[in-house]
Amino acid sequence: MQRQSGAALAILAASLLFAQAAPAAIEVGGDCVANATAEDLTVVAFSRPANPFPLAVTTAGVVTRWKIQVEAERDLLPQRLTILRAGEKAGEFSAVDESETELVDPGANEFRTRISVRPGDRLGLSGFTGTYFCNGGADVSWAYRGEVSVGEARRFKPREGVGTPVSALVEPDADRDGYGDETQDRCPESAKFHRHACSPVRLRLRAEARKRSIRVRVTADIEVSAQVFGQVGWGFKAKGKRSPGHSKPTRLIVGLRGSTKEVVPGEPGTFRMALPRTVKRRLGRISPSESLRAEITVVATDADGALAERRKVVRLAGWERG
Repeated sequence: MQRQSGAALAILAASLLFAQAAPAAIEVGGDCVANATAEDLTVVAFSRPANPFPLAVTTAGVVTRWKIQVEAERDLLPQRLTILRAGEKAGEFSAVDESETELVDPGANEFRTRISVRPGDRLGLSGFTGTYFCNGGADVSWAYRGEVSVGEARRFKPREGVGTPVSALVEPDADRDGYGDETQDRCPESAKFHRHACSPVRLRLRAEARKRSIRVRVTADIEVSAQVFGQVGWGFKAKGKRSPGHSKPTRLIVGLRGSTKEVVPGEPGTFRMALPRTVKRRLGRISPSESLRAEITVVATDADGALAERRKVVRLAGWERG
């Protein structure tokens, strides 16, 4: 019993260590309260003494929320968060992405968004009719007279006594699918899914070509609803002399119509996918030594709505006889 308890404690300690080491969401940007506005202005924080969090993004991830606080009795203004990336020259920034324009009220404001960022990126703020900023104090911001659209690079000038009142929550994105792992991605272990949880189902797929169809067998270790579909593709040369701008063969993709069935453990689900007339016509024009590539996909949903996906490539041999 003591040995078992010791092993259990070791496992628990290791799990706690892993949990502590796992990346977590961080807040970046400035926390000053906006008390002034200016037209045709884009600001990005440069320095702020005793700021509670970093002004620039420290690790790659996804901005899932952005915040701005405005003092009481200020006008409502539409504001937009812009992700700015520093260039080679001092004060040069490129706009790499932006949020939707949101109407900002006096007091604390928080808005949802989804923007991928990387280390070193900074938060910019601008508005159509005016931009909030913090006037006074020891803050320093880079400022540009005008708006900076995504894809544009502009030279900013440092402004002492100007603070940038915007911060953002950056969540990790382990599977790099562009969704924050903590609040936006229900399956952070796989880039295939984000709206549904990762499924623990063990899904297996077998497919074989028949004369005029493809037979698919699906097995799973828990009960699932399995949907099977696919496509066949090939390239062919156009008749006549091709122009210099069309040197590559044309690519044709034909969809394969599948179906949906309930699959239970121990009872494989069998699906028959008939070959479309276009595919059969093509097979009749190529020899048995040639083939077409068919890609079969099965998507399974378990009782909790979690998804699993498998794919299989099948070669369809030609029918033409020499």
